[in-house]
Amino acid sequence: GEGYLFEATSAIRQAADKLATCKEVLFHSLLYSIAFQASMIWLFVYMCRMLSIEISLVELASIYPYMVVAAMLPSILGIGVRDVGYVAVFSLFGVAHAKAIALSTIQLGLILLATIIGLFLFVLSTFKSDS
Repeated sequence: GEGYLFEATSAIRQAADKLATCKEVLFHSLLYSIAFQASMIWLFVYMCRMLSIEISLVELASIYPYMVVAAMLPSILGIGVRDVGYVAVFSLFGVAHAKAIALSTIQLGLILLATIIGLFLFVLSTFKSDS
């Protein structure tokens, strides 16, 4: 009940206090996060160009966060939810449904590829730390 809530709040507060003393770590985390998001938007724009989806960079950059949120809605790997989101948003710009679904499928493939690479690196690091 209330004891658990107090303990959780206290733990969050302690973690926040500890992070506040690590300003350099926070700064580097912020830089990495900005660089990652910029590269994801660049990749999103590149995939659109690859599929001959002609929407301005500003419009694509503003669409991307909504697509990320749609992919995080409860589903398996965002399949279905992301596809419907892509079709709905891109149809506002006159993009054919097939191209929107193709873009969604390519993005799913990239997510799966990154996950497999991450899993491989994790397993490798586990074997190295065991030996």
